[in-house]
Amino acid sequence: MSRTNTKTVSKFYDSDKVNDFDLGYEYESENNSVPAEVRVTGSNGKGGSFYFSRSGTSENFNFSGGASLDIKVVTEVAAEVAKILAGFEKKAAKA
Repeated sequence: MSRTNTKTVSKFYDSDKVNDFDLGYEYESENNSVPAEVRVTGSNGKGGSFYFSRSGTSENFNFSGGASLDIKVVTEVAAEVAKILAGFEKKAAKA
């Protein structure tokens, strides 16, 4: 009998800060492929929260808990998620 690894799943947890929001990024990759989804959550220390997800070409975001729409947070998070995905796409192209 010979054991064979058929897949490896790596989870990633990143952090960032934009304006008042402390952000946490979460995504996973199977065999170094492009993550199917990237989720970002954040809080501003004043009871407000932020949620962003990208799955395929669909992006969704939400501010709650009294947090006002902050376009800088949305655009910077979307750009950072694009960078994350591009990094995996480059790895896949080299493989």
